Amino acid sequence: MSDPSPLPEPHSARVARALRKLPHNEREALLLKTREGLSYADIGALLGTSPADAEAKVATALVTLRAELDRPRPLKHLLRIWRSLAGRQPS
Repeated sequence: MSDPSPLPEPHSARVARALRKLPHNEREALLLKTREGLSYADIGALLGTSPADAEAKVATALVTLRAELDRPRPLKHLLRIWRSLAGRQPS
């Protein structure tokens, strides 16, 4: 399976940080499903667990990622973005 076009740098860095926060087994299951396109049966076999547990790990990882990526950013960060878009240097 080919990778989709890369995300713009701020987004890809943010996703990478969120992925690193996941427990190892959830991150591994999620990457095997999304990047490698493996079935839950194959993921379960690789991780030494059942297909249902592999599916649960992927689902939990997705819920955690959504929560992490949807979290509001601090006002200071938003001001930096606004200033950079306006062409001014953040203070």
